[in-house]
Amino acid sequence: LIHQTWAFNGDMAVNNAYDNYPVNYASNTEMFKKVEEAYNLAAAKIKEVKGVNTPIIPAGKAIQVAQDKYGYSRKADKNNAANTLYMDEISHLNDRGSYLAACVWAETLAKISGTTINTSTATFVPNIDSITKEDCQGLQYIAREVVHGK
Repeated sequence: LIHQTWAFNGDMAVNNAYDNYPVNYASNTEMFKKVEEAYNLAAAKIKEVKGVNTPIIPAGKAIQVAQDKYGYSRKADKNNAANTLYMDEISHLNDRGSYLAACVWAETLAKISGTTINTSTATFVPNIDSITKEDCQGLQYIAREVVHGK
């Protein structure tokens, strides 16, 4: 399996401050498209060289869909933490972003193994003050949509 990462937050993708990584994109959406292309190429190369299908766990795609389709902020926002998936001004995920990535892992592993799972009906809510049951339900829905196209 290949764990797909996500684009930097909106500001960092456009105005990258790393001296040793001076790549800038028009937007974090453009950066994610490049990330997605790289993971698809890696999976294709593994299949070509090793003859093995290597599924991609689309955590990065889920983060991007949450931003593009469901209005999550493209940057960390300490004043409105419920609206973001980023913990900092680079790319590290906060509790919501981590929960979304975990749901994508669960959905993907179940799909690959042929197990029926639907995170959108899961009752588990992390014991973290920053995440509500409603947050979890929305993130579970996004994960299911990304993995199953529903």
